Amino acid sequence: MHLIAPKLKNIFFIAMLLMLSCTQQPEMAGTYTEKGETASEKTSVVKLHSDHGGVWKTEIDPLSFQWHTTNGEIHFQTRAQGTLSGQMTDNGFTIRLPHNETLEFEKSSAF
Repeated sequence: MHLIAPKLKNIFFIAMLLMLSCTQQPEMAGTYTEKGETASEKTSVVKLHSDHGGVWKTEIDPLSFQWHTTNGEIHFQTRAQGTLSGQMTDNGFTIRLPHNETLEFEKSSAF
């Protein structure tokens, strides 16, 4: 029995090191504005809250959602159970819309 406990401690220690060494997702909470050629006259703004809730304000209506990130992607789950996904970039993210349209958002410096 004495030989098993040290082995379990080693396994636990190695598992903790592996978890700590995994690359962390960047802090995504903040305000993002639509940019590029796709931006309309009135830009749309996405606010990601640290509690993983958020609001997408467009010229039509605000849209509430929950968000999470995995493997360099960001996923938005709306209250109506619709899901949008996008790719995280160095300074924001892109969102793929259902009709093969992509919107690009960049993090604003002001909160």
